[in-house]
Amino acid sequence: MKYLFVLLFFVLLMSATSAQNWKELNQAPIGLKYNIPQGWFVSGYIYGKSCNCNSATINLSKDQTINMAIFTDTIDLDSLKRQKVWDYSFAPFTLDTEELQTDYFTFERAMSTWVEDKKATVLRFSMSYKESQYLIYFWGDLKDITKNAKVIELILKSIQGI
Repeated sequence: MKYLFVLLFFVLLMSATSAQNWKELNQAPIGLKYNIPQGWFVSGYIYGKSCNCNSATINLSKDQTINMAIFTDTIDLDSLKRQKVWDYSFAPFTLDTEELQTDYFTFERAMSTWVEDKKATVLRFSMSYKESQYLIYFWGDLKDITKNAKVIELILKSIQGI
């Protein structure tokens, strides 16, 4: 019985610790809120010509191996997908996409590289909410993207409109 109590206490402690390792970002200018791991860098908002869109936000993993950017605009989604990300172009390997369904959105997922940097693995998630279109990019080395797949999935599942 004592062993069971200790095991239960450990599991609850780990759950509480996991919950404390995330922080919620309320990104009102882009109309979204979401969770990222504690220690991730949050850069703020970018508007207009700086992002070639209405607005954007950037987050970086604590060890700077995973980059995340969210772009939003009111233009149609296909036009937004063709725009460059700070002079980098998304280069689809194939036209095949997958869907990721969360409690809040259905994302279209595509995986590729940047045309200008074939070493980086790029995941692009697209979706629409209200009058806006969104592109969410995660990029880094394939091994880092793979190692952080669950973190990326948890971030996407936490994205909600505000």
